[in-house]
Amino acid sequence: MKKNLKILGLIIARKGSRGLKNKNTKIFKGKPLVNWTLEAAKKSKLLNHVIVSTDSKKIIKLAKQTGIDAPFIRPKKLSNSQADIKSVILHTTEWLKKHRSRKYDYLMLLQATSPFRTNKHIDESIKHYFKFSNNKNETLVSVSLAPKKTSWIMEK
Repeated sequence: MKKNLKILGLIIARKGSRGLKNKNTKIFKGKPLVNWTLEAAKKSKLLNHVIVSTDSKKIIKLAKQTGIDAPFIRPKKLSNSQADIKSVILHTTEWLKKHRSRKYDYLMLLQATSPFRTNKHIDESIKHYFKFSNNKNETLVSVSLAPKKTSWIMEK
């Protein structure tokens, strides 16, 4: 992995949800769902900075208790189910440039709905990216093989 690269960890977590109301603050295995991601990102050795983009004062409070930067409330137009992730990312990176004069070489998007992801997974995926990436415009998306016959998940 190249030295002196700045990697931003961006945790996105809305207060609303289409399927499960306030899912990011629901207790999962003893703590709010978002805390699993906050703690994993905080322990990463390769993320230079971690920031939360949310419209929830409760999530901001949880982030700050974990030592994660949560300096703004995400605008309403970027906090509904129709808002696209690209706009949320651009809002955050522009905010950092304007208010903190910070620029990053890479961004790792961390969704709050992955409680089994650890700091080791974060760091291993960054190493994997730099090992196999040919240029800065490539992306790495993590996926897992789903068990057979999962179509029932998509039904009400």
